[in-house]
Amino acid sequence: MKNAGLSDAGIIRSNSRITTTKFRIIGNRMQMLRIDEEMDTDLDSEDTIALLDRISGLLATRKPDVIIFQDYNKGVLTPEVIHAVSMMAAEAGIPVAVDPKKKNFTAYKGITLFKPNLKEVSEGLKSDVNPLSVESLQQAADALHLSQDVGMVMITLSEHGVFISTKNQSMGDVSAVIPAVLRDIADVSGAGDTVISVAALCLAAGTDPIFLASLSNLAGGLVCEQPGVVPVDKFRLMAEAYTEE
Repeated sequence: MKNAGLSDAGIIRSNSRITTTKFRIIGNRMQMLRIDEEMDTDLDSEDTIALLDRISGLLATRKPDVIIFQDYNKGVLTPEVIHAVSMMAAEAGIPVAVDPKKKNFTAYKGITLFKPNLKEVSEGLKSDVNPLSVESLQQAADALHLSQDVGMVMITLSEHGVFISTKNQSMGDVSAVIPAVLRDIADVSGAGDTVISVAALCLAAGTDPIFLASLSNLAGGLVCEQPGVVPVDKFRLMAEAYTEE
């Protein structure tokens, strides 16, 4: 990270866990297999305290404009960590964006943006959601707005695009499906990460929900055109965004 000019201020070292390592087997420009070496048990109390202390310190010194919970079910984002960081964010007036997984799906409450994919929202709500039915998507979003006090719900629908729904005083009521752009898909690895990161950037910049969903949708599609995990090309993203407008 230092060699790439990136900050490592948020990294803590654990004496009881290994770093997750992912081995990707690529053939014909497509990922065929992935082999992981990892530990996915919940953090112990020592690591939990160290992580929360580091986050608290960074919130005070760095004053971030947005916080992302990128949940991989790896044991770092426990209910205790989720609740504590959410409270810190609320006290500091920082918007929170969440890319959830099944295990702690319902632990995220009172957050700004909740971005499950179709499988995750169906599992989390224990109900089938039809990606081709706006009514079905809205019912799922309404359940999240109500049960988890979520201001903005964005459900990613793979080849069908994304669905965005907002219900709060500042953003008003918005509901729309943003269609996917036709792509030559090589590898979907990292698409969800790209979508939530661009959406979080839009949250920090204060864009409207439709723009947020549209730009995130474009970015997620762009990274799928290249094999492996790649950063989004900001120049291509800007060019396509202007074309879409």
